[in-house]
Amino acid sequence: MERTDGHERHDGHPYDGNRNGVIRRYLPKRSRIEPSMAADVQAIVDEINNRPMWVLGYRTPAEAFADELLELTDKQGRCTSK
Repeated sequence: MERTDGHERHDGHPYDGNRNGVIRRYLPKRSRIEPSMAADVQAIVDEINNRPMWVLGYRTPAEAFADELLELTDKQGRCTSK
């Protein structure tokens, strides 16, 4: 969707609220994220990436990403990541 100033606007998907709720459980709005919190932030990311989602056919985001990589590999005959 385009705003009146010419920039695109991103409207969140309906399931974003659920992920935001998981994040907010650990990090309330306007929380300051410090470099020393890297392990804590990674734990939140891991929880979100390993939670099944309806929109992904009850696969986790990690599973959906792995499936996409396999599909790309099959199409290209090789993996493009190192």
